[in-house]
Amino acid sequence: MQWPLTVHGYSNFALTGIAEGRRRAARYLGSGLADGSLRPVIGEVLDGLERVRDAHRLMERNAHTGKIVVRV
Repeated sequence: MQWPLTVHGYSNFALTGIAEGRRRAARYLGSGLADGSLRPVIGEVLDGLERVRDAHRLMERNAHTGKIVVRV
């Protein structure tokens, strides 16, 4: 281990606990998604509700990178 160890924590409630914080977060996320600077990493896309079981297996294995999307 590298010492001294530094651990940073973050509380979502500090931002989302008040109306202005929620508005700021919504603006930030909305603009990032609109201009492409915030783009989720998609690990796997599965088509149809019958693939939900496969999606759960992927999550349980914890070997994926990115989001698991089930397209319905």
